[in-house]
Amino acid sequence: MPITLQWFKDNVPISEHKGVRVNEVADYSSTLLFESLTLDHKGNYTCIAANTAGTVSHTTSMIIHVPPRWTVEPSDTSVVRGRSITIDCATQGYPYPRIIWTKSSSNITPKDFKPIISGPHLQVYENGSLSIQEARDTDQGYYLCQAQNGIGQGLSKVVKISVHEDGGGYACKADNGVASIEHFAKINVLGPPVVRPMRNITVVASEPLIVRCPVGGYPLESITWERGGHRLPYNHRQKVHDNGTLEVYHIERATDEGLYTCIAKNKKGQSAQSTVVVRVHSK
Repeated sequence: MPITLQWFKDNVPISEHKGVRVNEVADYSSTLLFESLTLDHKGNYTCIAANTAGTVSHTTSMIIHVPPRWTVEPSDTSVVRGRSITIDCATQGYPYPRIIWTKSSSNITPKDFKPIISGPHLQVYENGSLSIQEARDTDQGYYLCQAQNGIGQGLSKVVKISVHEDGGGYACKADNGVASIEHFAKINVLGPPVVRPMRNITVVASEPLIVRCPVGGYPLESITWERGGHRLPYNHRQKVHDNGTLEVYHIERATDEGLYTCIAKNKKGQSAQSTVVVRVHSK
């Protein structure tokens, strides 16, 4: 009596799986051929042999070990003193890689890196990201992210984190008692976008509203304002200047009172935002 052989992967006919070919060696022999083995091929494989007299099957599991590879590789960055920052370090592999962060204040030799223990100030998340809350001068230094799963040599990357003051405007004035001269200059500090907290504002109806967005970081691609999920301006009384200043003319309580959000972005896709509540009082 003739015998038919059929393969399944996780209860799905093998013909539906890419990269796997069934090779009929002989009338009663069948072999699976994997053209290019990937992590997607792991699972349970079942061979079923059947004829008119009955059916028999055997199942075996395929476990594929994959060394770690980067999905998000950490990079050098900077943070304004007193601000918070998150450095992503993400990998894939099987078994799932374990990520460890260590820190060195000045050198990058292996013996100088000390383990980072999660706490209120420094925290390592389960996804491998490192968070620094309210950065201090002592947070500046070299950070080592290591990913290992026992397969291959693993991955490691050293990044430098700098802590600096935010930029701002500076004025130089020269005076000799007869005349004086003054020059104003703005200093831009390289770093990711930062928007400092803003105090709530109260304005009288029909008066103009002027709000300056206190941004930091350089270079910035855009500074925008939103209200209620809509980007400003969306009417003729609103205007957003290139430096992030928002103006609303002849402000009205019914249409202009509420929460406004300033968003700063750079070309790397990094962004920061801060909100301000505007209250409008009648005259």
